[in-house]
Amino acid sequence: MNNWRTIIATIFLSGCYLLSAKASNNIVLPTDELKLLPGFQAEIVAAFPKEQASIISLATDGQGHILASSQNDKLFRIVPGKLGQQHPATSIHNLNVEFGGGHGLLVAFNSLYLVKADGTGDSGVYRLKDTDGKGNYSNPELILPIPGRGEHGGHGLVVGPHGKWIYLIAGNATGTPANLTADHTTKPKATPNYQVPKRQGWVIRFSPDGSQREMFCDGLRNAYDIAFNRQGDLFTFDSDNEGFMGLPWYRPANVYHLISGADYGWRQSPQNLMPYYPDTLPPVIEIGPGSPTGVVFGDKTHFPDKYQQAFYVCDWSYGRIYAVHLKSNGAGYKASWEFFASGTPLAVTDIVVGHDGALYFSTGGRGNPSKIYRIFHAHQNDIGNKIDLSNATKDLQKLSSLNTSGTPVSYESLAASLKSEDRTIRYAARMVLEHQPFEDWIEHTLTEPHATALLEGLTAATRQATPAFRQRLTDKLTSLQWKSLTTEQKLNTLRLFAIVLARMGMPKGSEHSQTLNYLNPLFPSPDSNINKELAKLLSHFQPEQFTDRILQSISESESLMTQLHFLSILMDEGIHNFTPEQAEQLTSAINPYELRAVAHRKYREQSEQLQQLIRTLRLPEGDGEMPSRPVVQNWKLTDLLPLASKSSLDSGSAVQGKVAFRAVRCDNCHRLGNAGGVLGPSLNGLSGRYTPQAILEHVVHPSRVISDQYQSANFILKDGRQLNGQIVNLSSGSYQVRTDPFRPFARTTIRTQDVEEVLPSKVSLMPSGLLDSLSKEEIRDLLVYLLDPE
Repeated sequence: MNNWRTIIATIFLSGCYLLSAKASNNIVLPTDELKLLPGFQAEIVAAFPKEQASIISLATDGQGHILASSQNDKLFRIVPGKLGQQHPATSIHNLNVEFGGGHGLLVAFNSLYLVKADGTGDSGVYRLKDTDGKGNYSNPELILPIPGRGEHGGHGLVVGPHGKWIYLIAGNATGTPANLTADHTTKPKATPNYQVPKRQGWVIRFSPDGSQREMFCDGLRNAYDIAFNRQGDLFTFDSDNEGFMGLPWYRPANVYHLISGADYGWRQSPQNLMPYYPDTLPPVIEIGPGSPTGVVFGDKTHFPDKYQQAFYVCDWSYGRIYAVHLKSNGAGYKASWEFFASGTPLAVTDIVVGHDGALYFSTGGRGNPSKIYRIFHAHQNDIGNKIDLSNATKDLQKLSSLNTSGTPVSYESLAASLKSEDRTIRYAARMVLEHQPFEDWIEHTLTEPHATALLEGLTAATRQATPAFRQRLTDKLTSLQWKSLTTEQKLNTLRLFAIVLARMGMPKGSEHSQTLNYLNPLFPSPDSNINKELAKLLSHFQPEQFTDRILQSISESESLMTQLHFLSILMDEGIHNFTPEQAEQLTSAINPYELRAVAHRKYREQSEQLQQLIRTLRLPEGDGEMPSRPVVQNWKLTDLLPLASKSSLDSGSAVQGKVAFRAVRCDNCHRLGNAGGVLGPSLNGLSGRYTPQAILEHVVHPSRVISDQYQSANFILKDGRQLNGQIVNLSSGSYQVRTDPFRPFARTTIRTQDVEEVLPSKVSLMPSGLLDSLSKEEIRDLLVYLLDPE
């Protein structure tokens, strides 16, 4: 059997290599290279050696073919072998134009659209008209020039739900296209103290001929693709920035619901907007570290209904395809995810639904060889019907349409939406408000009695008002009864103070005292996010005992990431002349080995900032390996299970549990709230997913069950050595591998020519014996903290 497969594979790959303008026929092969969900099967339908092509984008045409663009100037038409036949043959053709480098492909409006970001020629959207309805395309015509190219340039395309617009997404190294005919977004107005931030990753929509161009939303980092669901809502999978990992402004790869006018908060700097800020929208779900590529909804597959409704998102670095299961949550969404397909390695670049109801995806990029895979279900299911729109979705669509209608909209008509409990509706209503003349709504805002609507209106006002309104805004903010506000409203209030300071500068005279007297008694706060925002605000005022309170917050922080937030405040304000008592408190709170481990990174700017912080604050030396904590006992699970009883947990302390959490460095890999590492599973909502006994078992036996998301690879080398680690990058000819979770930026390079085999590892990167340095009481307290960190 293995010999038969080897012979067929040789014929298959050889046929692909000999491609010319004529078709080459290739046998479709079943494959066991992928780890799939039960009931799903996979085949390889095409392969390309790296000398010929590295496929980076896919599209389907009206004839049931797959179109593929290489990173170089080549385009291919792939006619997949028929699904369900025995040994079907795939034919591959070179298209009749020498063109490629397309990070996005779309067949629509009797044309092929290609977003050129690689290869020769100007970057932008090109249209190739279908001259005969059979896929013979005309010479490419540049209809939408895009400033910027490469991996952070223009990317994916999709036709909108009403068949009028084409939507295009671009990364954060892309300028704004010229001659926009409309802009759904609004920005805080510039002042002598404030310049509008550079626009980051964006989505525009344009007419089929490119003449109409509207900015739809922005504030993304580097999402590669976009897709609409059955309800007509737009989604993407945005990338993280590994250079920011471990820093307070880091954000993981996220799934976003994209709405008209929204700013998703990426700033490529410490100025990234936090997800709880009122002037941005949070992700639907955090995924973790990764390099997002293609996305698609399964609504045209023949999968079971659950998987027809799934949103499939691809991760190039870690070799995964996630199935994200979305549920309506008012006008927005909540979600869960599971692994749909994974491989070691599997550099997924794009994904589409074929006309046969199967999922097709490509691997390649950065000069890697490519394959086209097909995934199908053992039982073919009928395609489901469109879903009826909820009232909340209809309300959102109506509000979004007002951003570019040109019709005046009164404050009264928006009032109900501004006080809605649905954050997405409130946000959309504020966008409409900011598009109206300021003088038409400011007095309504300042006299609004409803707290929710007041804060939404004040968000618009602090962004759009001139400095002449400063005192009135301050009066309104300081009149809010802090104790009567919800946590969300408190965070919104602090954000509005920050916007006023950023746009209008420091207050003077009585306004200075008025603001300080309102904020100063609130710091420190038991709520971590509120505490961080208060510290940033008060750093501008430097009230009495501010340094002592910052040091207290550092000592009580749940993670190094949170400590770095407060340390950066000390650094920014030039506070580094400590009393002996303060210096001792600081050095006892900071783990120098841990700090230096995250400071040594290949990202020069962030590395230099952290090294400077270490020098300036005169933190103790911590080079080399961190000394091991003394072993209390080599704990077995049976020793610790009694700690998970209700009576034991009731006697525990979450405060002391947080100390234990930091002592054994859980925060290096795990995220709690908006802080902590992302190399291991998020611990948010742990009590809703696991029993206390199950949590203990996972910690004591980390390799017993390893999540696919965090499974490492076992490299078997030709010289007999073995190496275990996470593949974090795959460039032509080598793997970049992370082998130590406590040194997240250290990399081991393994040349592909030295590798005999790569297998999924059965050993977790989470070290065993992690609890052995804790007493039973400390382990009990740690469990209490994990179950309820608030």
